[in-house]
Amino acid sequence: MRVGLRDVNQDFSAAARAIRSGEEVLILDRGRPFALMIPLHEDEAVERMQRSGFLTPPREYGHIRRASPVTVADGTAARLLDEERSGW
Repeated sequence: MRVGLRDVNQDFSAAARAIRSGEEVLILDRGRPFALMIPLHEDEAVERMQRSGFLTPPREYGHIRRASPVTVADGTAARLLDEERSGW
């Protein structure tokens, strides 16, 4: 699909529908190619982000450690927030 920049700006949902159906959308600015929007599968998107340096993979695969919940006395969090906000 080829679409002008103005048209995609005014009706982005049409471009999004085309991408969801697997179509590539070439955006033109004054008749010249400006951008290409392509559908990504989740694995491809993660791989592309890793290759570009935008996403760093975990050092250990398969092991996700979750932080233990912290319990505080009643009102403590609210008091700390009030103290923090009063410094502004």
